[in-house]
Amino acid sequence: MIEELTAEQTKQLDVYFQEALDIGLCTDPIDQEKAKAAVRLAYEKVGIECPETFIFADSPTDCVAKQKEFFKEHDPSDSTCFEHQIYGCHDIYWLQFYNFFWKEVGFEELAIIEGLLEVAKTCGWWAPYAEAVFIQERPQEIHFDDGQLHNEDGPAISYSDGVKVWALNGVRVPQWLVMTPADQITGEQVLSITNAQVRAEAVRKVGMERLVLISDPILLDEEPGYRLVDLQKMFTTEGPKPYLMMKNPSVEDLWHVEGVGEECTTVGEALHFRKPDNMRDIPIDDVNGEDWYQQGDVCMFDQKAASLKSRPIVLT
Repeated sequence: MIEELTAEQTKQLDVYFQEALDIGLCTDPIDQEKAKAAVRLAYEKVGIECPETFIFADSPTDCVAKQKEFFKEHDPSDSTCFEHQIYGCHDIYWLQFYNFFWKEVGFEELAIIEGLLEVAKTCGWWAPYAEAVFIQERPQEIHFDDGQLHNEDGPAISYSDGVKVWALNGVRVPQWLVMTPADQITGEQVLSITNAQVRAEAVRKVGMERLVLISDPILLDEEPGYRLVDLQKMFTTEGPKPYLMMKNPSVEDLWHVEGVGEECTTVGEALHFRKPDNMRDIPIDDVNGEDWYQQGDVCMFDQKAASLKSRPIVLT
């Protein structure tokens, strides 16, 4: 048992992290002989005899097709196919944790992972059986942003046989959501998405300002320069989703949109909701109250004012 790492061990953490990242993001074609040797070692480490039959595949989908052909035990039309695969190079994130404590801290009982580590270094996903081993190529492309699968211009992952994975901010999405320009996505398309995470990515891509204009929202209240609308039907969660639309005084047909509390049913309540906390306590007086100003989502006012008018003077 150890209670803390040494300074040198702590320094090595960054080295192990970078090595794991390089393995997980590698897109080089695999060396089939090295991959077979790594798999044999993985079988050996757990005391299981490795089969002599190795079958190579270009992608997870191709691997499943070859498994079905080999075993003849699944309906070929079945597309739920990834349950019998191990993630190989994409298992490195947890394998490297144990590798560190094996190599740097000296926990020799962790040597059992050596074979799995070698497999992760030499190939993509794989499927081990008693009768045969199925080994896959790595992806040809992997695109990340801020630690998440993400590509706004094409597939986030692609394989040599044409299999592609489309993802935005770590969420797997349909191809059309990535490849359709934001200004061409319709409200009907957004509403057709039933998955909450995928719909959130659609909303993020389209932008709330445009989404309000294309989604035919429910109008709750309206005043000159303001509209309070309910976008509940754009979301998969229950309850009202009120948004305050604020017209830009300088740019024609430009509206700023901001979410407000579910309790807001009028423009006045929405304007009061969006005030800073210390401003909400100041009494409202449209006759003697002092003016206050709004620019975008910023409110400017005299914090010593005895009262304020209910509506701001909107700045450009």
